[in-house]
Amino acid sequence: HHFDRSTLLQRLNWSHFFELRNRHEFSVTPAYQDIEGPRRKLEAAIDTLPGGYIFVGGSPGSGKSSLLTRTFESRAPKERWVRYYAFVPGAPAGNIRGESENFLHDLTVAFEEAGVVAGHSHSSLDRQQLLLRLDAQLQTLGEQFKDRGVRTVLLIDGLDHIPREQNPDISMLKDLPLPDRLPAGVYVVLGSQTDQLK
Repeated sequence: HHFDRSTLLQRLNWSHFFELRNRHEFSVTPAYQDIEGPRRKLEAAIDTLPGGYIFVGGSPGSGKSSLLTRTFESRAPKERWVRYYAFVPGAPAGNIRGESENFLHDLTVAFEEAGVVAGHSHSSLDRQQLLLRLDAQLQTLGEQFKDRGVRTVLLIDGLDHIPREQNPDISMLKDLPLPDRLPAGVYVVLGSQTDQLK
């Protein structure tokens, strides 16, 4: 018998190893207008900094998520962008987005879908294994930047919703990559109402 990839994964009951647990799309309302200053500052930070963390903050409803989503849409053709939304309005209840294991799983799967593979086995969804896999992927991204100049932007939005509305066993906030593990050419853009997160 010949099986395509999805049929084989279904028959082996392995699909959950290779599929996102949550959808990471944010619908920008048609009435949204870019606020030019913040957009320019964000793009300048990505264009001029060697890598690392960039924080985008603002009050509720100020347009942070829309700004980040629109920036992603306009820049994704020239850079590798991967998105993780810790909160999406109206998203169906499911896996807690702020739970570290869900965050790490979806991030490593998204990077693998983008061709950044590290390690050989998907046999475990263990948090420690996922942390190691993500770190190895980040180092691979750094090598790709050195070799080919390919920059990667990891957009993580809605962080303030985790301590306020979710009750994760282990918060993804504990497992954000350490700044010294982000190689040149890799950026993490955080969107939140506040930088006081626990």
